[in-house]
Amino acid sequence: EGQVFYIHNRVESIDRAAARLREIVPEARIATAHGQMSETALEQVVVDFWEKKFDVLVSTTIVESGI
Repeated sequence: EGQVFYIHNRVESIDRAAARLREIVPEARIATAHGQMSETALEQVVVDFWEKKFDVLVSTTIVESGI
């Protein structure tokens, strides 16, 4: 029922981090978010996370800025 913010500090390897989490917890719905995404895509991922369409948001520290 809960959700998790997983902070990963490198955009270059964020997809690998998300893939590793998918291997460990295959039933989790996982999305990624980072500052190199388009504003529209980033906003949609965050909205979907708030609407509980994802269980885990793998993100850079951009979540600290109040997205």
